[in-house]
Amino acid sequence: MSLIENIVRPSEFKSKLEADRVTKKEFLQNYYDSEMYNVFKTCESITFEKLYDDLKAELEKNTPKDKLDQVDLDEDTLSELRTTIVGVINKGAEYLREVIMDKTPFADMMYAFEKKFKIFMKKHIFVKLDSDNTINVENTYRAIIKDMNFTANKMKKKIARIYDDIPYEYVP
Repeated sequence: MSLIENIVRPSEFKSKLEADRVTKKEFLQNYYDSEMYNVFKTCESITFEKLYDDLKAELEKNTPKDKLDQVDLDEDTLSELRTTIVGVINKGAEYLREVIMDKTPFADMMYAFEKKFKIFMKKHIFVKLDSDNTINVENTYRAIIKDMNFTANKMKKKIARIYDDIPYEYVP
């Protein structure tokens, strides 16, 4: 989503369409057939329940039939979701640590890292914690999904504004 968001800067996108002499009719067809539209549509319609159910079905499909009665699919699904969040947090922390080590004197490094890491967790990962300071998996995913829904809707509105400026046809 963020890759597409960076591509869809209205002035750049509009300039490209004008250079290619894309009409309203061509624009709509190209847009609806594009990967960009499919990403927006998916991100706009995803819910925690759908994500959870899809992952649970995938785990069930990949669990050997003879072990299915020994597995708690609900617990395994939450475990997979937790593992993914922790992995993202660790990768983000690793990246921030490298960037900060490059740009910060050693004495200030830990303070800078802690400050940036808290911002990263709040603004980019939307980590929600329980009262015992453990990650609340469901609420964290719900926050991430809510942001994805909002961003997809915002991007579609950007595209709609560009569409309004596209001519029905170009005069030779």
